[in-house]
Amino acid sequence: MDASIAWMGLDADRFKKYRTWINRGSQGICGSYCSAVLIHDRVYQDTGHQLNRKRLIASLTTLIDRFHPHRGTFIWNLAVGLNQFLIEAPLTVKAALITECNVPQLIDNYQQPVIISTLAGLGSPYGNHWLLAYQYGYDGAGNLYFKCYDNHGRYQAVVPARHTISVVYLVAKEPVVPVSKPAQLGKPEISPGVKFISNREYDIQQANQAAKTAYENNKKKFLGKDFNEWKDMII
Repeated sequence: MDASIAWMGLDADRFKKYRTWINRGSQGICGSYCSAVLIHDRVYQDTGHQLNRKRLIASLTTLIDRFHPHRGTFIWNLAVGLNQFLIEAPLTVKAALITECNVPQLIDNYQQPVIISTLAGLGSPYGNHWLLAYQYGYDGAGNLYFKCYDNHGRYQAVVPARHTISVVYLVAKEPVVPVSKPAQLGKPEISPGVKFISNREYDIQQANQAAKTAYENNKKKFLGKDFNEWKDMII
């Protein structure tokens, strides 16, 4: 089957070293292993630095698979755990459903692997599992497949897209651009994540709110007078 698929995406040799990243311990932490490979690959591609495998896996296992009260690892566990791990890094995590639509585009646009999930209910021999996809391809019938690292010792595992449902991936954080730089002491600093509203924007908002209030009050009047004014005239 692999020979009949026209593969596109990243070089498989880039992920050959991860065939030794095998979970030989507790079950149910495949998401942590895939996250570790995702981070290790990104750091190596960006800096040439090799992160320590044991420390990386241990840290991500704690953040992703040890803090939730339920069994299994869901998409939000990966997203939250990875974002906690990357809180000081220039990267953030996003997640989506419908892998058939998203994975090829993500691999092409970002030139990096993505984490995907398989489901037993969709017929996957892996059952409920997480893998790291770095290539995609179509067979002669137009069926989509992903080539993946699976944390079982395979780095070229082929998975039908129809067995997968969700995807987790890395993107660069958007830079925070301050509206103005404080020139004097006593002026508030602009903190990342806090929206700064200039005086002009505030004045416009106030004017819009005043106009809206006047319009709502005017709707309650009859011939320019409200109920109390008519009552005073009649009684």
